[in-house]
Amino acid sequence: MKRAILVLIVLCLGFVAGSAALYAQTTHFEPKYIGQNLPTPIDQDKFIKVARMGLARYHWRLMSDEAGELRARFQKSNITCDIRIVYNSKGYYIEYVDSVGLDANLDKKIIHRNYPRWIANLDKYIYTNYLR
Repeated sequence: MKRAILVLIVLCLGFVAGSAALYAQTTHFEPKYIGQNLPTPIDQDKFIKVARMGLARYHWRLMSDEAGELRARFQKSNITCDIRIVYNSKGYYIEYVDSVGLDANLDKKIIHRNYPRWIANLDKYIYTNYLR
């Protein structure tokens, strides 16, 4: 009897530790990341050029380039992430679209801890290189 209780306790602790490990890899995020303030009106040709360079720099693959929107995908081993960069003469934002392997939950606004860093790096690249 004592052995069965001990096994049950160990299994419960293992489940709790496993759950904690899963959530330790996630963090809060906003699906719509507002880009930094650029001098307006934004030169859209220059913005597109800089955004494309930033996507390439961080290994995002451009999926489509339509007026006012760039769609891109990041793939690495078992991770896929789709975003869109929406822009106009007043500003831009980077929006999460979909992912596989990033434990995203839009209701709880959580995602793998690397995603916000990826987007912040892309945003910083766009901002600093646009101003040059």
